[in-house]
Amino acid sequence: MESIAVSDDEMRVISLVCRRWQLSFMRDIPPRCPDVPDEFNDLDLNDLLRAISFLCRLNEESHRTWRAVRQSKRIRAVSWRVEQVGRLLRAWPHGFENLIRRVRTPLVGGFAHGGAGGVGRASISLFSELPEPKFAFIHRVLVSSMQQGNAGIRLALAEA
Repeated sequence: MESIAVSDDEMRVISLVCRRWQLSFMRDIPPRCPDVPDEFNDLDLNDLLRAISFLCRLNEESHRTWRAVRQSKRIRAVSWRVEQVGRLLRAWPHGFENLIRRVRTPLVGGFAHGGAGGVGRASISLFSELPEPKFAFIHRVLVSSMQQGNAGIRLALAEA
């Protein structure tokens, strides 16, 4: 098979997922993956995949112009999602705060739905998909990033 080149950010996510998968049935694997926040290292494989799935979908929401990519099942077409999540992990929590800022800010001439609606959807999605206490660290960063916005956004989120 032909090999596929991957970025450091993609390898960060791949290594973390592989490590959690190995830990589920092997005993001699070191529990930590370097360059990844401890909160993600502490999740079991199922919860890690849930968190990564949420971050991928939220990142997708901030790139509405990638409509054709979202509909594709090819690995090369979806690898950008893994790379973006790797960047979020590398720069946690600032990468997530920047993502919320992108969801909040509409793309000029694009398909993005910015403003309070986008952040409100992100908040509702987070609370419905990842409500357990083990995901509190994501909730804290979401609330912190929303507080950095203006009062109108916070009011709209409170009403949502």
